[in-house]
Amino acid sequence: MVRESAVREQPYGWLNYQPIDLPGYEETVPLRGRDCFDRAQALFPRLQQELGDAPLSICDWGSNLGFFVFEAAKLGHVACGYDSDPRLIEACKYLATSGAFRFTPSFQVKRLSAEAVRASPRCDVILCFSVLHHLKEPEASRAIDGIAGHCTAACLELDGANYGRNALETFFWRVLPVVETNDRYGNGRRRRRTWLCTNRDSDRSFRNIKQRDFVHDRAVFACTRASGPRTVLKRERISASPHRHTWLRTGLAHEREIYERHACPFFPKLLASGEDEFRWIEIEHIEVRGAVPPEAIDTLYDFLEASGLFIMDFKTDGFIACNGQVKVVDLESVFLVEGSIRETLTRHLANPARPAPGWDAHDTYEKQRRALKRALCR
Repeated sequence: MVRESAVREQPYGWLNYQPIDLPGYEETVPLRGRDCFDRAQALFPRLQQELGDAPLSICDWGSNLGFFVFEAAKLGHVACGYDSDPRLIEACKYLATSGAFRFTPSFQVKRLSAEAVRASPRCDVILCFSVLHHLKEPEASRAIDGIAGHCTAACLELDGANYGRNALETFFWRVLPVVETNDRYGNGRRRRRTWLCTNRDSDRSFRNIKQRDFVHDRAVFACTRASGPRTVLKRERISASPHRHTWLRTGLAHEREIYERHACPFFPKLLASGEDEFRWIEIEHIEVRGAVPPEAIDTLYDFLEASGLFIMDFKTDGFIACNGQVKVVDLESVFLVEGSIRETLTRHLANPARPAPGWDAHDTYEKQRRALKRALCR
């Protein structure tokens, strides 16, 4: 199968995309579409460094011919592979019976999606190499979100702007480079980077609490410490992506000012702020509990109107439903109304000729009330 694919689909096809690095299949190595050994040699020592020497449960989404599953199994890990092509899964199941592994790898036909990830058994490590770019938005972001909540660490390979790091940092607190590789596709110049992603950091664990409006460079996490209070941390990269700030003059400095100036039940208490590789603020923990009644949203917007405050960049993920009330955790785009709302917007536009796409959809208090009720009320 591999030999025929290599001849028929040069330089690569799905059936010779990976080598079979097992005894008796040495002829597949030079026929491979990609050099998988460079990633394996960088990846598995890094996992040992981060997660220790004990056997891990490792799941590879888009496992193809099982190269990374078999490499993991050779090292004593409990490994499984998922792929949408039944021919590849049938081949992998046959190869897994070689008896060369302490724990026999398993394989199933599955297509990557957030729902499929969450329905699969939770594991220590999820691998996903050169698969996410096949998904359109928002499916790709939702798949990353599903992966982030279903494992201790993920190793994800992406290309594109900044090799996908901005997208990953929406869902993972730590995103660390592992290896950069060159595909043989086309002219052989497409480079991709593999990232080690985790929501564990020392004695802290993080959980993304954004569910709908995924905006790269802006992330909101619930943070739990081994000892001490739980908090909510919101951050973005110091060099934020252009699509975020070209139309509205705002940032975390403005957000800190709003938190401090308008202390009220709707805005959580600001605990700390700082800068490292990211701008970040820390606010008191908010327990996310179910839906809210429409009256709670009316109460919030009555306060905003009475205080002369308006949310310029309206995103439903900036609000958290908590014990029948609504908390606003994203005050970066809350501005004091001076004149009309349209005049206030124009005053704070970085480029008055280019307001944000979709601005008119949420340019009144009433439109925002309706949108938030659709998102938070059941």
